[in-house]
Amino acid sequence: VVKPGEFRALHGMQGPSATFGVGVVFLRPLNPNKKEMRNNEQLNPTVARSVWQDFLLFLRDPHAAGTSIYRWGTLGLFAVLLLLNYLCGLLKWWITQEPIVKVSDLGILNPGMILAFILLTPLLEELAFRGFLLFHKKKYVVIVALLMLFFIFSFENLSWFRYPLMLLVALWLGLMLANRKARDWTLGLISRHKRVLIYASSIAFACAHLTNYDGFEVVSLLPIAQKVIAGLFFSYVMVRSNSIVPGLLLHAANNSVLVLIIYLWSLSL
Repeated sequence: VVKPGEFRALHGMQGPSATFGVGVVFLRPLNPNKKEMRNNEQLNPTVARSVWQDFLLFLRDPHAAGTSIYRWGTLGLFAVLLLLNYLCGLLKWWITQEPIVKVSDLGILNPGMILAFILLTPLLEELAFRGFLLFHKKKYVVIVALLMLFFIFSFENLSWFRYPLMLLVALWLGLMLANRKARDWTLGLISRHKRVLIYASSIAFACAHLTNYDGFEVVSLLPIAQKVIAGLFFSYVMVRSNSIVPGLLLHAANNSVLVLIIYLWSLSL
């Protein structure tokens, strides 16, 4: 039983109350005032954290509790990264005087290549470089393992060595699906080294784009450095959403902008 006046004293509020017997019924306002909102933000910092702050926190500690990515701030952060990408491209062009869009790039302007570049390429890259972040869902273990088998088989330069590698991947897949201890051990390994793995996969994601250039040049590291940041951003989106879909959509949007630039450039020929 709450004595008269105790309820208001506990909540630090004053207002009318109705007394029924020895108890007190106090009706709190439906709309909290600014002081109460500030108190809520202090009790739960994720309420007040912006997407930008949350992204920086994720880079320091991927295990930290985060905010929702389904906010305008996520699109704002994506737009900044997109702008940074093309600024790096322009800076590379200013240094080397090489054309930003090459004639060979026009080969992408056919329906099949456009669909592959906008939909298939982002899907494969998200699974290959960030799929491990969703290994707590068995379906992603299977998909990533099958993708690895496909890539290993496709590399003819590996010669006979690709078959033992495929066997190892198949054994790993079988253990992950059939043996709970093996799956828990793998998930524990990922969890303990999550930050390192996220940075390593983002660097690998960036280095994979070096194949877009005819030869390696130091100046090519300008756009590659931006790809590292993009890899970290897509990892952030995947972890916070616990899904591949939001990152896949943003990745597809990034590739769509590139296709649009190539198309507009082709009109000037």
